[in-house]
Amino acid sequence: MMRQLDPSPSGKHPETIVLYSSGAIGDTIWHLPILKALAANDPSGRIDIVANERLPIRDMLGGQEVVSRYIMLPLNRRNLDFTRVKFGFLKDVEIAAKLLPVLWRGRYRRMFILVPSRSHVIAAYTLLARLTGIPEVYGYAAGDMQARLLTASVPVKRENRYLFPRYLAQKLLDVIGIPYRHENIILRPDRRAVEAVETDFAGFPKPWVAFAVGSTEQNRIWAPERMAAVADALWRQGYRSLFLLGAPHETKLAQDIVTACAVAQPVCVTNRPLTDSIALLSRCDFAFCTDSGLMNIGAALGIPVYVLFATVEPYTYSCYLHPITPEGGIDKIDGVKKITVERALAKLREAGILKGA
Repeated sequence: MMRQLDPSPSGKHPETIVLYSSGAIGDTIWHLPILKALAANDPSGRIDIVANERLPIRDMLGGQEVVSRYIMLPLNRRNLDFTRVKFGFLKDVEIAAKLLPVLWRGRYRRMFILVPSRSHVIAAYTLLARLTGIPEVYGYAAGDMQARLLTASVPVKRENRYLFPRYLAQKLLDVIGIPYRHENIILRPDRRAVEAVETDFAGFPKPWVAFAVGSTEQNRIWAPERMAAVADALWRQGYRSLFLLGAPHETKLAQDIVTACAVAQPVCVTNRPLTDSIALLSRCDFAFCTDSGLMNIGAALGIPVYVLFATVEPYTYSCYLHPITPEGGIDKIDGVKKITVERALAKLREAGILKGA
């Protein structure tokens, strides 16, 4: 449940613990500047974090010098809101029972509850923090009762509790007066993973190009034959190192793209840990992506990312994101089905990646 990540260079134990519920890679990337600001505000230079047990947080934050320890629990926005899930209250009690001794032994000075919720969950975790002697508790308040329990809070109404999460956290830091740097998110890949991928793929000529083929939502996944058409166009242009990145469960999708290619010979990279995918992305000249966690990682690594945005308005938080949208605008139902191959290739020609009309 509890694992050491980065020891504090000061030798001090963090006085700050963060309760962070999301299991999404993108959410975590967006929160990275927030977590860095909280760590910089702690005498140890680190924070401890309570995170969703499904979140590969070590892979993302291991090289960031932000987290000292992380506590993995079955957290997510759904089971933190016991008004929405059958037996959710029992799950909440189970989480609280596991968290109680962690908070008690940690002797923390402050706790940040970064969980937007309209239920009484924030109040429950605030009371838990108070019970274990934590004097300062900050978070989002869905009502007056929550606001009174918290040391400082940002109000969250029902209609905006699913706002871009970075904005809510940023508002909270502004209220408290913790300095926050308004800049592109910067993610550093793990050094050992970089060395590993450079060794393993040393025979592939530069430039390298990454494809993020999957997504958590089906209507954000482009058809294999369309991905293959873009790979073929790049191959004909002379790009000989095309890597199809994804999670293990997306292996078949990557293999279907390889099968659909007419001339391109992309390589499936779906059987390696996320640290390796991050390292490989960091060494690519650019990436062609679905709206996915890997898309956010690519932008945070500082490489141009050409993204199929079809179900939501394109994100503008990074200058490295280059959206490809459907003709006629966003479509939450049909999603990327409305983005044609020609529209994607036109974006790559506009960027100077593909030559010719």
